[in-house]
Formats: sequence, structure tokens, C-alpha cells
Amino acid sequence: PSAPPPPPGDTPADHSSSPANNNHNQNANGPCDRPCDAPCDDPCDDPCERMVAMDCEMCVTAEGFALTRISLVDREGRVLMDELVVPDSPITDYNTRYSGITEQMLKGVKTRLKDVQERFLSLVSAETLLVGHSLDNDLQALRVLHARVLDTALLFPHPKGPPFKSALKVLALRFLKRRIQDGSHDSIIDARTAMDLANLKIKHGPTYGTSEYEGSATKLVDVLGDHGRKCCLVDRRESLMRFATGSAAAVPVFSDADAVQALGKQVASGAGYHFLCTQLIDLSMFLYHRSLSKHADAGGEGGAPSSSQKARQQQYTDQDLDNHLRRLDDSLAKIYAALPANTLLMVATGQGDTAEVRRQQEQKFKRQRQIEGMPPWTLADEDAYADLANREILGLCFCKVKH
Repeated sequence: PSAPPPPPGDTPADHSSSPANNNHNQNANGPCDRPCDAPCDDPCDDPCERMVAMDCEMCVTAEGFALTRISLVDREGRVLMDELVVPDSPITDYNTRYSGITEQMLKGVKTRLKDVQERFLSLVSAETLLVGHSLDNDLQALRVLHARVLDTALLFPHPKGPPFKSALKVLALRFLKRRIQDGSHDSIIDARTAMDLANLKIKHGPTYGTSEYEGSATKLVDVLGDHGRKCCLVDRRESLMRFATGSAAAVPVFSDADAVQALGKQVASGAGYHFLCTQLIDLSMFLYHRSLSKHADAGGEGGAPSSSQKARQQQYTDQDLDNHLRRLDDSLAKIYAALPANTLLMVATGQGDTAEVRRQQEQKFKRQRQIEGMPPWTLADEDAYADLANREILGLCFCKVKH
């Protein structure tokens, strides 16, 4: 969640990390009292904390989002700071599902924003690399400016580009094979996850986690070819240009029906292929165009739907979806029937209705900034969006050996 801007009269310079005031030398016994730029008879190899990961949790107050917990960890994941904070304004919503903060947790807590600011600045110098996910939100909540940041939301760009950003739990599952945020958030776990992602980026280079890096990865058909396995890809031309390399056969098609027919011919050709692959994309294209239709209809001025809106609604009904699913079932049945005995058929769904997730993500971006006069984005909207994203990110894989 985004945090409110600094209150009137509260200038950014008041909260800036300052080398003159906050840099300290550090040796084996911990931080010393001398500034880093002061002469030192026993200079240390690692002045101050070089990398610190931060994550903040916020609740909703009468003044907007406010800081209620801050956690800092070092590069090894050791906790440097973990503080609960009582906002100056009354809390109207603890936002427990996302913040992990409850009313009971804050009972008896006396720590205020000013206290954690001072502690933060004692641990993080102006030269420290501050790591986190969507750090702009956390720094706004903390009301601190810091110039040297490694933001995992930017280090691992969303495939669709700005303004889209991948969620931390998505990056954790994809790159760390780690499940986080199952339930409420924990700022220590989130900070450690961001640090581990940043360390991965540093280890593998600036293109790691981007389409450029993935494009340079070893392709499956190359691995199979190196082990003497013959491959055949039946797909659209753009996919074949990306994945058909080396000795793999490439058969271009233009529709799901073409793909099913071509795959059957290749199976019956006697070419002795060990691996055949195709994509059936009619269903995903239906979902994509249905999402575009919803987006176009949402741009209207309300009232009775226009004739074009009615036409779109009739084109993308639940019955149309059922028809696409039936055709997909028929295609899979034909592929299975064409296979010889002792063949393994694998059907991978990929992710779910990601087009609808992207549409709602765009709505969220616009409504948070109230672009085009759109209504504000509410916690109920965020709950519904999170449920959708968590559901649609999952994929399924079915495997069956034909006897």
C-alpha cells in the first residue's frame, strides 16, 4: 500500500540519510563512534552496513496509511531491527490480512515514528545499499529519503513492463522456490526474501530475471538433442522462432485445429521422434479478448449499455467459454488417440486468466492515482484483486501413459 506524503512543513531534508551525521566506522567489535570519513588508526574493511534489507507494514489511519512495523536485516538475513510503531493518528483499519498487525500486538507499544527514524538512521548510512520490494512505499511511510536503493520490483521487471510490477511472493516462488505470504505478511520474512533476490541478481548479473536473460538460457530441445533425442515442435511461427533450434523439426500452424492435425501426422510419420510439443491457444485468446471487452465496457459513462457493448457481452458469455473448453477437450482427445502405446502425454496449463489479472492491475494503478476521474481503490478491491492473482498464478500439469 502507498503511504501519505510528509505533513506540511516536513521537508525531505529533515529525514535524509546524511554521511556527516550517520556514517560510522565498524570493526569486529561493532560500530565505533568515529564518522567514516574521520581518520582511523584501525581502519575496517566494511565501514557501516554495506547492504540492508527493509520491509515495512502499514495500517490505515484517519490520515491514510501509516507505519506500524519496520524490519531491517543484513546481507546474511540477521535481524538488525524489528520494531512495532504506534501511529500518531487513530487506526481505522489494522489491515491484518496484509500487515500481520493486530490490535493486541500494539497494546502497550510506546514507540513512535520519530523513534524508529532515529534508530533507522543509526543503522543505515547514506552509503548503505538499501534493499526492498517497492521501497518507495516503505520510505514514504518511514518519511525518510535514501538515494542508494536496490528495489526488487525494478530489478526483476514485470514481463509486460511498466506500470506493472511482480509481487514479492511471485518472485520468491519463481526464483527462490520459496512460498511466502501464505496468510498475513511478516516483514522479517519479506525483508530476507528481498535480500536473497538482490543477492541472486548480484551473483548472476544485471540481465538475470529479465526476458533477455531467459532468452539466452539453454533450450529444452538442445538438451534433448545433446542426448540423442529427436524433437519436433508444432506451433505458431513466432514460437518456433524462439524455441526451435538445432536439429529440432519445426512445423508451422495457424490454429488449434491445424496443430492437432499436424501433430497427428508427425506421430504417424514414422520419423521416430522422442519428443513432440504443441500449444493450443484458442482458450487463452478467448480469455484475452474477453478481458479487453471488459476493459472497453468499463470505460463507458454508465447507464444503459450501447449496442456495441451488448454485442461484446453476447460474444463473451459463459456459454462461449464452455464451448471453448469443449473444443479443447476434443483436441486433447484427438491427440491422445493418435499416440502409439507407451507414450507419455503431458498437458501443462500454464497460468490461469492472466489477462483479467493484468486488466485489474491496470485498474488498480489508475484508481490509486484517480486517473480519468476513477473512484479510489479500496481495501475490498485489494482483497478481491489479491484473491484473483493468487488463484490465476497457479498452473496445472497432467501426465498419462497410453497403454
